Amino acid sequence: MKPPHILVIEDEQTSRSICQTALHRAEYQVTVALTAREGLQQLRSTRFDLALLDLNLPDADGLSLASTLRGTHPALPIIMMTVRTAAEQRAAGLEAGAVDYLSKPFQPVELLHRVRRALAEGPPAPVTQINFGAWQLDVEQRTLRYGEGFELELTLGEARLIEFLLRARGRPVNRDQLAEAVARSGEGNPKSVDVLVSRLRRKLEDTPRNPRHIVTVPALGYRIDADE
Repeated sequence: MKPPHILVIEDEQTSRSICQTALHRAEYQVTVALTAREGLQQLRSTRFDLALLDLNLPDADGLSLASTLRGTHPALPIIMMTVRTAAEQRAAGLEAGAVDYLSKPFQPVELLHRVRRALAEGPPAPVTQINFGAWQLDVEQRTLRYGEGFELELTLGEARLIEFLLRARGRPVNRDQLAEAVARSGEGNPKSVDVLVSRLRRKLEDTPRNPRHIVTVPALGYRIDADE
């Protein structure tokens, strides 16, 4: 039987070295990516049993990346690594899809304990409904329901895109990450992301040209306010 294969997405050399050394000594397979883009490329071609994900990556917000991975690879446990220790940051990581949270600096023994526990617990439970304000997204049925009133049907691409925006909990998500998130719908490229956003705005917004829910973040991508 092959040992579990761990993907480490970490650009900081010290933490990356600790992860590699400790995991190799524990006889895990290890693949390293220094950026979110490299991590996504690895995930397209290789099956991993767990991901160790840094919160601050040079090309993406780790929380947004965790949200994307939660949708594209729902069976993949994610442990977030960060120097941030505030309770709200821990909660944000767990809401984004992480199963555990590792505060830097950490010792190899703590890392291995959390890795073994996450592997033993298996895949995280799927989330089928996400609420934001008076709206509720049903992930499986691909519908948006407003309070006790009307219900909107979504295409697969629309449902995937709004799901990942909601999982990001108000943080901007760049077009490349959104394209990755909706790729399985056949609408996964940056230009089609803009088309999907436009379609969702026509369904959600009172004035699509002046959106309140799905807003453009210049030079970054899009954001949705989960509390709207």
